[in-house]
Amino acid sequence: MDPLTCHDVAPLWTVSGASGYLRRPDEEVRRWIENGRLEWAWDIGRPGSRRREIRVWYRSLEVCKGRRPASTLSPETVVAAIIGHNRPALRVSEVCAILNCNRNLVRRLLESGELLSYGTAQRSCQSQLRRLPLVARASLENFLRRRRLF
Repeated sequence: MDPLTCHDVAPLWTVSGASGYLRRPDEEVRRWIENGRLEWAWDIGRPGSRRREIRVWYRSLEVCKGRRPASTLSPETVVAAIIGHNRPALRVSEVCAILNCNRNLVRRLLESGELLSYGTAQRSCQSQLRRLPLVARASLENFLRRRRLF
């Protein structure tokens, strides 16, 4: 197993979750994202939205909390660790778990072309009649590369 793959906790955390973990106010966590102290953060919000949907990689929180120097990991390595497998397609529920968001946001990202569909799932847990789209792994990788905050 890849040592960067983290299956025991959600890979991406909200700002409020990060502030709780670090025991710091939300505004301080946002400043740390902007100045690079938390080096792996993304805005996953839908295009055109005024509201930012910031997510922080759990490993960045660990580095920050331990006051260790920033990592030398490549974006490809981090994205692979966040996704956690090599399958070419992901279910919407997997993408929701990875991005720490709801299905509506994933649906809007698919509708806007930010994420690309890879066909449909054989069955939905909610209904056998309604098939949910699969998300192309490559589009999720590209999305995370494009949306990284520096």
